[in-house]
Amino acid sequence: MLSVGQEKVVRVTNMQSCSEVVRFTMDCEVWAADWSEAPGHNMFYLGTKRSQVLVHNLNTPGSPPVVLSFPVVERRPIISLVSVPACPAAGLNMPGLLVLTLGSLWFWEHNTDNTFTPHRLNTL
Repeated sequence: MLSVGQEKVVRVTNMQSCSEVVRFTMDCEVWAADWSEAPGHNMFYLGTKRSQVLVHNLNTPGSPPVVLSFPVVERRPIISLVSVPACPAAGLNMPGLLVLTLGSLWFWEHNTDNTFTPHRLNTL
């Protein structure tokens, strides 16, 4: 189980043993979190109050997260994010991450070289 909260702590808990697997102390509040749906990836994503997306790899829990930087100034908190698997039949050839701030919606395409490409989505 992945849990976040206003205490600026992120926890991964083994639900079978009820033991904490790993804990991260953050420098700001984390408002959203999700696991990767991409096959072969063991990552989770965190969306912060400071409009940062942090990508943590559970294969290397001591390493610093990858910080996804918006291509424009984005100062609104991330209120939701969800990992999206690839679906070529629907025109989505790569897996990625949908990120919702208080004012915009983004799709971060997860490339085969483990980089991410941001795409701002139009909303009504």
